[in-house]
Amino acid sequence: MPAPPVALLEPVPTTVRLAQAVGVTVTAFLAGHTASTSYLVTPALLCAPSPALLARQWRSAYRIAHQVGTPLIAASTALFAWLASREPTDTLPFRLYTAAAVLLLPAQLPFTFIALRHAEVRLLAEADHASPSASASITASTVDVGREEDAATAAELDAPLDAKRADTVHALVDWWATLNLGRAGCSVVAALVGAWATMGRVDVVRYRS
Repeated sequence: MPAPPVALLEPVPTTVRLAQAVGVTVTAFLAGHTASTSYLVTPALLCAPSPALLARQWRSAYRIAHQVGTPLIAASTALFAWLASREPTDTLPFRLYTAAAVLLLPAQLPFTFIALRHAEVRLLAEADHASPSASASITASTVDVGREEDAATAAELDAPLDAKRADTVHALVDWWATLNLGRAGCSVVAALVGAWATMGRVDVVRYRS
């Protein structure tokens, strides 16, 4: 029985190893960062005593998450796309790296615009409507015309509307946080797929009989 051929292996370049490590690490961090907005930040926001405060706090958390998450998504997608470009198109690593890149950017963008955009637009509008400057200008104009009693009466009449608005803002924030877990799930799968491609990669130069 002939002996199996001996494979001559080529060491993986340092740049590739670095790209693999950074790509998987950044993607895993991105998954935790995205998920934490839903299961850590949102429950604290929902304890806000008023819908105006809840909307403004959500807007602050949303902007911070966007500023941190966008560069991470772009970096991870670029790294996995570059790693896929180095592999033959008929190999498993190419398919895995491509899948990881697709899960990060091409899959999350449509999901964000289709599933999350409606809630985000409404919450941002609520936050803008409840800005402190707008409230201050309304209060100042009421004092200037000397209608404090009319304002108090209007506030009593608007109390049911405020309660309904509070329920609406609360439900929007809760719904947004639930859907946001879908984006975190895409990043989790991308990190696992990227790690699988990295650990299963073997560079064979040629076989020696």
